[in-house]
Amino acid sequence: MMVSYAVDQGSVGPHIDDYDVFLFQAKGKRRWKIHSRPVSEDEFIPDLDLRILPEFEADQEWLLEPGDMLYLPPNVAHWGIAEGECMTCSVGFRAPTLHEMATAWFQAALESRMPPQRYRDPPLKPQSAPGEILPPSLYEFKAMLEECIKHGQENDRWFGRFVTEAKEHLQIYPRTETLTDKAFHNRFREQAVIHRHSYARMAFSRSEHDGYDTLFVNGQHYTLPSDSGDFLPVVTHYRVLHFGYLQEWLEQPVYLSLLCRLYNDGHIQFKDDTE
Repeated sequence: MMVSYAVDQGSVGPHIDDYDVFLFQAKGKRRWKIHSRPVSEDEFIPDLDLRILPEFEADQEWLLEPGDMLYLPPNVAHWGIAEGECMTCSVGFRAPTLHEMATAWFQAALESRMPPQRYRDPPLKPQSAPGEILPPSLYEFKAMLEECIKHGQENDRWFGRFVTEAKEHLQIYPRTETLTDKAFHNRFREQAVIHRHSYARMAFSRSEHDGYDTLFVNGQHYTLPSDSGDFLPVVTHYRVLHFGYLQEWLEQPVYLSLLCRLYNDGHIQFKDDTE
């Protein structure tokens, strides 16, 4: 989140962000003008950190007052101009770039899935120019790379871990004092509700390969048999979980064990927890 202060008529100029932005007016008034036509990269002023447009013709505008909020989709040109002294909170939701995703995927593959063998030329025939790289050599390299990419379930789980990974300053740490499944069940029953940690990011995917559904939490993954039904939708949707609602699942060891692991890993917590 960024907070911007401006005096009357203050502005950074018309520009574009390539991610979702929510603009909350905290103090004073700011007029926002937008246009939604496509903009090419060569239209921006060069050598600036922001993608500033030297020319701008609005097709819509709004005056935001304290408490108002404006949502801007990615790549919508916008221009905010203060009307008197004002303060605006800008909350950006940045999706990862393809470069970031590729770098993270290959790093994970290097650590766990890349086969150890070295590259070897396929059977070659004598050639008139020994220094020429011929298509069979390229095919061999591409085949090795494609073999690594084919690991469907691992790729699916990598993606889930990647998109739920928390920022460095929003990390959750395991508890120093852990509970057994039985102790967790008893405490949950006494407390009646359990809360998701405010930093916990959750998602899940259904099995397509190995018979296990997968829960993703802050870059970690947990598996359940693929007949888990509504359990994962419930756990990932609600920030407060009630013992009575989950009671039938809690009577089954596989679900109780998963919730206990989530508690011991710090992702869910009771109201009176001090850690």
